[in-house]
Amino acid sequence: MSDNLTHFKYAVIGAGVAGTYCAWRLKKNNPKDNVALFEYSDRIGGRLLTTHLPEIPNVNAELGGMRFIPNIQPLITSLIGKLGLATRKFSMGTEEDRSGLKNYAYLRGKYLRIGEMNDSKKIPFNVNWCFRNMNPDQIQTQVMKLLVPNWKELSLDDWFNVEVFGKPLWEYGFWNLLFRVLDSDTYAFLKYGSGYDTNVSNGNAVTLLPTGGEYISTVDYMTLVDGMDALPKKLVEEFQRETDRSAFLNHRLARIHRQENGVYHLEFVRTHTTANRETKDIEPDERYFCLTDHIILAMPRRSLELIEWDCWKKNEFLRQNLDSVLIQGAIKIFLAYEYAWWTGLGFGAGRSITDLPIRQTFYFSESDNISNKRSLLMASYSDLESLPFWKGLEDKGLKRALIAKRDANNGDANNEFESKFLPGPEGHRISRLMVNETHRQIVELHGLKELEKPYAAAYQDWSKDPFGGAWHSWKGGFKYNDIMPRMLHPVPQENVYICGEAYSNDQGWAEGALETAELVLTKKLKIPPLKDVSETWSPDPLKRMRYPSWFSQG
Repeated sequence: MSDNLTHFKYAVIGAGVAGTYCAWRLKKNNPKDNVALFEYSDRIGGRLLTTHLPEIPNVNAELGGMRFIPNIQPLITSLIGKLGLATRKFSMGTEEDRSGLKNYAYLRGKYLRIGEMNDSKKIPFNVNWCFRNMNPDQIQTQVMKLLVPNWKELSLDDWFNVEVFGKPLWEYGFWNLLFRVLDSDTYAFLKYGSGYDTNVSNGNAVTLLPTGGEYISTVDYMTLVDGMDALPKKLVEEFQRETDRSAFLNHRLARIHRQENGVYHLEFVRTHTTANRETKDIEPDERYFCLTDHIILAMPRRSLELIEWDCWKKNEFLRQNLDSVLIQGAIKIFLAYEYAWWTGLGFGAGRSITDLPIRQTFYFSESDNISNKRSLLMASYSDLESLPFWKGLEDKGLKRALIAKRDANNGDANNEFESKFLPGPEGHRISRLMVNETHRQIVELHGLKELEKPYAAAYQDWSKDPFGGAWHSWKGGFKYNDIMPRMLHPVPQENVYICGEAYSNDQGWAEGALETAELVLTKKLKIPPLKDVSETWSPDPLKRMRYPSWFSQG
């Protein structure tokens, strides 16, 4: 039977930024190589997902990663330039207030400006005396200086030799460590004042302690004019120029089996993606089989766990370290308004933060100077602690029933659906119940008595399979400086490789996915570096530690 199957030299699994980059690079290196790219859904992009809300075609709603940092992230910056993708500035404020320091921080029912968070008289937290008049980044920097006074002199490996309170720093979860140093109110200020629960979560203390850094007010972010998922889409387009075979969409890798001759037999389940953008196995199931010499698993942790492969349990390294990263859930909610009402409050771009479940609000409009056009607000960017709040407002049962009736062309069901769910992109429709609650919190955050409700919305929950979460963080208790390079090729006797942001030193960013992909290609598969992209690139293990934590997630 195997003799009749298509035999690929390389099978790349996952059409996110890491997988599409690997497929493109392999084919570009040698057009004669038989390279296949497989994807679970019918969509290219992974956790880069751009959509648009009705009547605002020129403003991108980035439901996944939304930006990159040119002066810190060389791979994605060079790759975007080589592919000729148009970029624009991702504003965090106005020309006069570049970092949005005049935007709101609404905490414990009190209004202040983000730039006022280093004034202990104004913040609603009783911060410990030794951290008075410090903003969250400055507090975290002070903690680092107290615990690791020689931090500027350390290499990545040196960080794993640091001892704090009688044991190695890497054995601590960051939350556990902070509670040895901070009182509960100072910790709460650090958590809610940063905007992300992830920043003070119980990830590895070596990862999270140094990411505060000195407060940086002029971080320059960029984004893609056509949306961030234009990057993986362009990579697939270029990949297909080099091959007579398109990417295999709607193929879920179910099983990896190595034959006696060393060739891998791959078993895929055919899937279908519904009009509502849900991807499910076809029933009764349809299977696709092929052979390959090399497998690149360009996937997040949860997607890896869904594959049947003997090595997950038999190999000691994988058995102990596949779960060495935390899966960090996150959701985004976008609301479309008839006009950019926030410009009347002086907010042209950037974000406001709060301890309400919406946590962060980002402002977008078609033009920074026009407030009377329909405009977009990322009303909620929530992670970890806030997720159960929003999941409690999901109306999953009703939504499934109405979609089934609508697919059967039931007009009454369609009308009922439209009455329950606000207009928006298919697969990301949001119930009016959730919209009303989001809008109520937006009104409260901005100190308004009333505000015209949005006319459209979009919602994305990244905790669902096959992703499991929006990004990852190394767990406490794992010496990930040893794990990270080995995870690229976890079983030396197998031609199976792993890449993506999950097991990188740049978690939460497309740059981390590209870094691990490039290392798999050049270090493990011996593919030459790419001119104008990676020929002068070398891994910078301390780069992540220089990110300002207030803007830590992509």
